[in-house]
Amino acid sequence: RARPGSASEKVAVLLSRKLSEAAQRKSSLSGGSGASIVTGTRRPVIILLDRLDDLATALRHTESYQSLADDVLHLERNKCTWEGAGQSYELCVDGEDEFFARHSQHSLPDVIEASSQDLTALREAEKRVRARTGGDKSNDENNTTTLADAVGELPALVEKKKRLEAHTSILGAIMSRVVSRELPRYFDAEEARRPELFELLGPQAKGTVRDKLRLLFVKGIERGTLSDEELTKCETLLRECHGPELSQSAFKALRDARSLHSVSTSKALQDDVSTTGVTFAKMLSKAHAGATKLVDKAAAGVHSLLVAKSALASRAVDDLMDLKGKTHDDFILLDPLATSWSSQQQQTHQVITQHADAICFMVGGGCYAEYHALQIALANSPRTVVYGTTELLNPEALLNTLIHSN
Repeated sequence: RARPGSASEKVAVLLSRKLSEAAQRKSSLSGGSGASIVTGTRRPVIILLDRLDDLATALRHTESYQSLADDVLHLERNKCTWEGAGQSYELCVDGEDEFFARHSQHSLPDVIEASSQDLTALREAEKRVRARTGGDKSNDENNTTTLADAVGELPALVEKKKRLEAHTSILGAIMSRVVSRELPRYFDAEEARRPELFELLGPQAKGTVRDKLRLLFVKGIERGTLSDEELTKCETLLRECHGPELSQSAFKALRDARSLHSVSTSKALQDDVSTTGVTFAKMLSKAHAGATKLVDKAAAGVHSLLVAKSALASRAVDDLMDLKGKTHDDFILLDPLATSWSSQQQQTHQVITQHADAICFMVGGGCYAEYHALQIALANSPRTVVYGTTELLNPEALLNTLIHSN
């Protein structure tokens, strides 16, 4: 499935042709028909999406642990690197990292709280294990067994504590940047229908020039938010405040994105986008006071943080798997096996059932925000969805690509 007229449609046509050729070769070798290949087989629907149809999701300031690590630190090939106190650090955060696997898609304040609770529990467990080494001396045999068990448990506890302390360091580095750049204000503005644009784009607002450009891109391409006159005023304000740091290509890229952005698909996919507002300071207050020295500072200086669900990926997957909504009506359907079927087989094939499995692939660069949105949407579902993309881009990398393509 793909949207007509998009880059993803071209990919869909080529992919369908390749799969059809492969099916015909397999059919000729087995001496059967194309239809026999899928008899009794549950096939997934492949949903191909175009990044240009939803630039906003990939450019937004997000709030999940993995997204923020990718945005404000450096996360590449499952290795997070950051600097602090004049030193460089790195930590491998792959599937073997139990804490990261459990909390990568959770909001930063919740992860801070979880790390504090886990660290406290580990310290208590370590204390109990060490206490067992001073057991009852009257029974040498039992004491030896207890000591051996304790010695066996300690290395695993120490290793877990070491990794949790590393995560606490990452969280502290992320929080430091969140506070210094006042990122929650950008979160709020990107979700609001009438944001405090002029104030955030002005010289008094914190945040980097790229933070401001991302905000302007998100609101500039959002349907019905900014008129052409308002957009020009925003561009003029940015030039006056950050002229030496901005090139003319940045504003040309914004205008191009605004004109190229697919209004029809974006409208269909954005109508029911839901956002859940949560107060950042309130969530931070739940975190243990000792989790990081920056928590209290953040709770006092940061206003609110909104959790935004991705519009394109999660909505398209939901509609196309259930065969419902405008997305299902508009997206083309290509079946690689249909070309080798008889007319009767094709007519039978028109009775389409809902899909239990899907492959969602973003052409033009994906992001963790989409990946996490799909995880959240499918958390209590028996369905299986695989998310893939040509490459994972953090917001600044995508912004650079848009600017330098002009």
